[in-house]
Amino acid sequence: MFVQRLDGHMALANSLALRLAGVTRETGIRTAAPSCATPRGEPTGVLKDNAEELVTRAIPEPSREMNLRAARAALKEAARVGVTTIQDNSSVDALRTYRDLRAMGELTARFYVWRYISAREPLEKAGLRTGLGDDWIRLGALKILSDGSMGSGTAAFFDPYTDDPRTSGLLLYPVPELERLIREADAAGFQLAVHAIGDRANSLVLDAFEKAAAANRRASAASASNTPKSCAKPTSRGSNGWA
Repeated sequence: MFVQRLDGHMALANSLALRLAGVTRETGIRTAAPSCATPRGEPTGVLKDNAEELVTRAIPEPSREMNLRAARAALKEAARVGVTTIQDNSSVDALRTYRDLRAMGELTARFYVWRYISAREPLEKAGLRTGLGDDWIRLGALKILSDGSMGSGTAAFFDPYTDDPRTSGLLLYPVPELERLIREADAAGFQLAVHAIGDRANSLVLDAFEKAAAANRRASAASASNTPKSCAKPTSRGSNGWA
């Protein structure tokens, strides 16, 4: 069993799932978050953010038919409530799924399809950039997750959590790596959607945009098309001047 929280930043795996995925005391999962392991290092089954990949990588990819069935159900619900345009941030197979539905005359909403930052190099090599497509299916932003969420206790703050002083959240990339990803994606002409919830994460992301603008010699690098996707708790402690 592997059950994810709604926002995807925390999950619970039972002992069988952990065993099938090869997650043991030797995995060193305690570094992911204090609640992920006992004081002796034994996995508790709680997995947060990057640690979830320890189990998800062992789960088989859904079949084409499963993806089509899920998309049809989502489109039916969207039509029921009057949604006509969707910002999509699902799996890599989503683009093919929507194209197949369109070919079958079943696409009833327009899609702006985001991809995760890991897709940048393949997209760039194929000559694909943000905006490619038409009025029905268009390639959107590249998404970067800089930290977790408040609900899972992994949004990255300067100060420790009041309900768990052992942690101040998680940064999902080392700072130099985050800066490189933003700089290279911007230089390649991609729109960016950066998830940043905690004040520390916001500060680092805004600093990274500022550095990308300087490195790429474009004042528009941190413009409205390249802004943090989501944020919370701005602070005066960061170097970017938010207060």
